[in-house]
Amino acid sequence: MLKKPHFLAFGLVFLISLVLLNLPGKAASQLKLALSEVFTPIFGLATSTRQAVDHASAGVMPRSVLLAELGKLEQENQHLKLELMQIADVSRENVQLRKTVGWKQRTGWNVKIARVLAREPGNWWKALQINLGSEDHVTTNTVVLTPDGLVGRVDQVGLTSARVLLLGDPNCRVSALIEETREGGVIAPSGDRIPDETLVEMTYVSRHSQLKPGQKVITSGLGGLFPKGIPIGRIAEVHPSDHGLFKEARVQLSAHLKDLEEVWVLLP
Repeated sequence: MLKKPHFLAFGLVFLISLVLLNLPGKAASQLKLALSEVFTPIFGLATSTRQAVDHASAGVMPRSVLLAELGKLEQENQHLKLELMQIADVSRENVQLRKTVGWKQRTGWNVKIARVLAREPGNWWKALQINLGSEDHVTTNTVVLTPDGLVGRVDQVGLTSARVLLLGDPNCRVSALIEETREGGVIAPSGDRIPDETLVEMTYVSRHSQLKPGQKVITSGLGGLFPKGIPIGRIAEVHPSDHGLFKEARVQLSAHLKDLEEVWVLLP
């Protein structure tokens, strides 16, 4: 049974239809045009809404596809991080090589670069192994250094590798002098119970010498093993020897022995 609103709507539609049928052709066309202008925005809104819903439905991807895309992006991110690390490492090596080449040209020494292969676990601060040996003209007592300063000397030589004693080893004593005062002494291990690879001891210095922190220590050239003028380090502190006949000084090494990756061997 039709309700009153429905009945009124039906009557209104019937009345409009009747009027349209009895109107002249021109008037009927104008009325149809006016009605279309009223209802077209409504129909257009409905169509736009339906299209938006269709697009939104098409844009929603299954969860499995989203997870696959996420995994792909994470993998690409890891590759980019790896490439950045490689670029940073190459850049660091280029800076080090430019520094070393300039240093080599300044000194005029015949040096050859070597990579550090290993450190001895029980002797970490006293020895290391490099990838040059007798076939590279490395011999026992070949001097090993970096652009920063003296590292030590070769102790044992193989065909393609060699063992290097560092300045912290008791068997790697070096004749040295203070650059500012030209006073001499001998570089020896620090003697600490807990070794510090950044420090050595300068002993047998005259008790009348004017030692001060900050003074530069270099090789003296005496003994014929280490060429004169290689930087060793700087005086950190001064104290008298146990028997009082000499002065002693703790020397902060110029070369960073714990961080060595490449060194230079001084060839004949």
